[in-house]
Amino acid sequence: LFRSLAAAGQYEAAEETLRDALDDVPNDAESVMALAQVFASTERAEEAYERYRHAADLDPRNPEPLVQAARLALAQERPVLAVGFLQRVIGQHPSHAPALALMGDVMRARRQAGQARTFYQRALEGQGSIDREAVQRALRALR
Repeated sequence: LFRSLAAAGQYEAAEETLRDALDDVPNDAESVMALAQVFASTERAEEAYERYRHAADLDPRNPEPLVQAARLALAQERPVLAVGFLQRVIGQHPSHAPALALMGDVMRARRQAGQARTFYQRALEGQGSIDREAVQRALRALR
């Protein structure tokens, strides 16, 4: 229900539905992450970061909350915060291709070509879904 509400732009109703769900099952990582996404969509970044962290703490096997937090940080032009989230993901999931590719993007933006190259190469060898062509283009652009 919350997904259809959020997709329709009914963020207040989506938030209410998720809060009700979390009242019943407060340790449901998926609902916590969904609430973080609602906050991110409504420009409540600090609340989103808090919920992304909480979702990651509830389910440390799932790197997605921290990857989403890093994407939000980059969208807000907060690369240092993004690096913090990505370092945590990569520390726990060293072959997580989406996090490695995103870290490559951060390093490229910081003009650290050597580090960017390393992260992009690791992303191509890693696990998880990435736009391989985009990563390969980014690698070629570094040369």
